[in-house]
Amino acid sequence: MVKRLILIACFLITSAFLWAQDAGKDKKPEPAQKDDKPTESEQLINQTNQIVGLIAKLESQDNAEVKAAFQKLKEIGLPVIPFLVDKLKDKGIYLELISQIHAFQLPTADEIKASLKIWQELIGASSEKEVAAIEKYFYSKYLQAVQAYQKEEYQEALDIINAIGKLEPKVSFREKIKLFRVLCEEKLIQKSIVRVTLRTPKEIYEIGDKIFITLKMENVSLSPLEINLGENPFMMISRTFAEYGPLGDYMSTTDITDEKITENTIKLKPQEIWEHTLTIDTSKDNPNSIYYRTYDIWAEIKPSKIKSGSNEAIKRIISLPITIRVFPPSVEKVLKDPLPCLAQALDGGIPIDIFLCALLVPEKDKDKAIELLMRSLDSFPEEAKKAVMTSLKHITKLPLEIDEKVWRQWWKERKK
Repeated sequence: MVKRLILIACFLITSAFLWAQDAGKDKKPEPAQKDDKPTESEQLINQTNQIVGLIAKLESQDNAEVKAAFQKLKEIGLPVIPFLVDKLKDKGIYLELISQIHAFQLPTADEIKASLKIWQELIGASSEKEVAAIEKYFYSKYLQAVQAYQKEEYQEALDIINAIGKLEPKVSFREKIKLFRVLCEEKLIQKSIVRVTLRTPKEIYEIGDKIFITLKMENVSLSPLEINLGENPFMMISRTFAEYGPLGDYMSTTDITDEKITENTIKLKPQEIWEHTLTIDTSKDNPNSIYYRTYDIWAEIKPSKIKSGSNEAIKRIISLPITIRVFPPSVEKVLKDPLPCLAQALDGGIPIDIFLCALLVPEKDKDKAIELLMRSLDSFPEEAKKAVMTSLKHITKLPLEIDEKVWRQWWKERKK
């Protein structure tokens, strides 16, 4: 009975809006039903049992049965996801199913709000296990808000955070929600006043290069903008340095430094741009390493006062982030024709060569590169296979583990 209640709780969050959508379709009025028509709660229990049964069929040895269950779960859509949370760590098929469901039907802030009232009633009497499931679901919504923020869809991000935030007394990550809400609100205001971007002259650099980043701050409002930086003007630069090995090994460090600004006050007319150059010397970060690395950079200015027109505006200005890719020296030859170079590297079977060539393949050739990598799994020794799967993780951006069975299952479903 407890298990059934838990499943019902997981199901309700995403099913409420689907019922509303179904009810709104063009249907002719139906005659009054007899008492033997299933009640709403009975329909809920029936569909819950259906989902549980279909998930169990994903473990079947019968490929036709697995395919049919996969397709049916995909059609049911978002209500399936909470039932999969305990399967994500070691089953590639579950990740692929979730990926396809989200691609087919991403929830919006309004859909979360539509189900929120039901959740608030349930959460008050929930056990610890049920609360854990609730937190997993809503943490995924928090990540969705972060994705919206990264796309500069600040209102959508704020709507999602506000919907989740109503459960602040319960969720363990409520501090993240509070901070992120403030960030979204500030960016919404900033978006109508000033836009800050970071740009580099090239997309790819080599270890040892100096990288010059141009920070551009544009007044996008219709009024003059005055930014008072105080007696000691500076901006904060957040820099995350990450290094990736060909076999899945990884290290990362983050530091925040102060960048001196020469002006005490920046005045911008509408559409006027102020520029500042930042420099990264890649020779200072593990210079003897031959591993691929990235720099994730963003800048923040905290003026003493910002005025737009006659009104005081935002309290801080934050740039959009930028990711800079840095490779070992002498990649120019590979850059001229990366796909044939990847094929040659796969013939050679050296992990570092495979990994670096795969990372240099342009977006237009990614599908061909994935096919080359998957075919190589048939004949490679274990270490080279790890390099292939690490390359696949970077190319596809999928959170799958370094496990050949998982990637083969993903490839099988992808080809369908």
